[in-house]
Amino acid sequence: MTFDRKRTNFDTLLKRASAKKCDLFVWTSTDAQLAAAKRVVGDRARDYASVDDKRSERLDKEQQYYLYKSPLRFVPMTIAQRTRINAAIRTGGGYAAKGGKAWRPFLSPRQLGWLRQIEATPKKKWPVAQGLPMAEAAAAFAAALK
Repeated sequence: MTFDRKRTNFDTLLKRASAKKCDLFVWTSTDAQLAAAKRVVGDRARDYASVDDKRSERLDKEQQYYLYKSPLRFVPMTIAQRTRINAAIRTGGGYAAKGGKAWRPFLSPRQLGWLRQIEATPKKKWPVAQGLPMAEAAAAFAAALK
């Protein structure tokens, strides 16, 4: 992953990553970055070219973990919405925190209506919409309403 030097500098990025406990591995691309990273994370900083096992760069088993653990997993949505909502649930204190104030702005009125139906009938066998294209998920949801 790269960062936008116009928006932040490498030292600030390192400090934020460290504060959020996202600094298990810090791979750098320049000598200056390596020196800065070593000051912040010590031996966990390495030059990317020297990393033999790039498999340490792994995807999480469940990419939208927080979304998937909520009723929102049944709401058809775009990939961008899933990503934003998952992050909002995580950083906003959870699905129910503050009435969903963190994630609700990312849903359309139709999607909010679908969510109300899901929450009103939690025992119904709703199809999981996450991981499906929007049109396919919406069709499955419509079929479940019948």
